[in-house]
Amino acid sequence: MHEFLQARDEQPLPETVEGFIVTTERRARALKNTGSALLIECADAEIAGMIASHERTKKLCLRAGERHLVVKVDVEEQFRKAVHLLGYGMPRV
Repeated sequence: MHEFLQARDEQPLPETVEGFIVTTERRARALKNTGSALLIECADAEIAGMIASHERTKKLCLRAGERHLVVKVDVEEQFRKAVHLLGYGMPRV
């Protein structure tokens, strides 16, 4: 868009237009899809916190609020095995 507008006029683009283009380009690249994930609801915040911070599981999940964890689909089986070793189960849907 920037190149298109500049090619049609010898004058520099107004600051407001430049700012709009820069902001639009930055926002267009602001989010990145890193794959599918599971949202897991824990029975309570204590369990969620323990699993999210435990050495076996902390690299396999992220905390999402008080009682929820996010686990990427590609590490689901690793996560299931790790929580099983911690004494917890997770039903398959």
